[in-house]
Amino acid sequence: MHVFRGDAENLYYMGGTMFSLLCTTLYIVGDQFAAFATNEGVCTISDFIALLAAGGLQQAQDLTVITGQGVDESEAQALREQLTRAGLDQQIHLALPAGAIETHYAHKRLPENVLIAQLHRSSPEQYRAALRLAGRNEMLMDHTTGQHVQGMITIEAARQMMIAVTERFVRPGLGLGPSGYVMAGISTTFERYLFPVDAELHMRFDSMDLTRPQRSSFVATVEVLQGGILCGTCTARYKLMPEAVIRRTEAALARQAAQRANANGPAAAGTHEATSSRDERPDLLQPARRTLVKSTGPTPNLGVVAPQRVEAPVEV
Repeated sequence: MHVFRGDAENLYYMGGTMFSLLCTTLYIVGDQFAAFATNEGVCTISDFIALLAAGGLQQAQDLTVITGQGVDESEAQALREQLTRAGLDQQIHLALPAGAIETHYAHKRLPENVLIAQLHRSSPEQYRAALRLAGRNEMLMDHTTGQHVQGMITIEAARQMMIAVTERFVRPGLGLGPSGYVMAGISTTFERYLFPVDAELHMRFDSMDLTRPQRSSFVATVEVLQGGILCGTCTARYKLMPEAVIRRTEAALARQAAQRANANGPAAAGTHEATSSRDERPDLLQPARRTLVKSTGPTPNLGVVAPQRVEAPVEV
């Protein structure tokens, strides 16, 4: 990346982006969104660090730098330390990204894969949160097309929002032990592209049945907005159920899937090249195969199961 300066106009050219030291606000986004950083008032975090190292920010005055999507919290903290060491922390104000909610609320193990921040109840029937997309998020590892945030991130953020709201605001009053969620269906409508700057999620419960706490059911809708404009809507039907029931159902369905796979063989599945006939298999495998295909009776299909263990929620 090369930095060029136009002294007469206080302009810097970072990569393909023109940046004026006279501007008051600058967005920095993750390097995955380099295409979006070609817009005025936006640059990647790598380009900003390069400009800082080249001494190109010494003339900046009262500049607010906002961390957009794709910037890790650790990167932003390191950038703040660099600004302090350069003596620029008084004239350049860095707005750090909002911290994500705890991983157990979103049913994730790694903090960088949590997409929800600043979750709160805005009214008796409305819940809000900020979209927080870390640079190391699993969904950014191998998919960036154009300048926008991919649609699957919108869907996953909506799913996390529904689980987090239910975990924090509904589940504590049900007196349940370890529980999980069964997603019965989700419908998504995209209105416009979502870009890697600030975005909000608004959620409401369309219906809620708590008459049987062991099988509570919900219909919820999440709207994703950017700059007050609707970008997408997700509506989902799901249930909150005891973990033991989910695990038992999942185990039965997994056993049936393994039985069918072993009974049909790779040639019948059509996804593998058959290298030998069933009769040519080693005798050692034959008894095991015959045992596996014994019928265990029908098992109801409860849909897609999310069997993670969920501990008692803790207030954010």
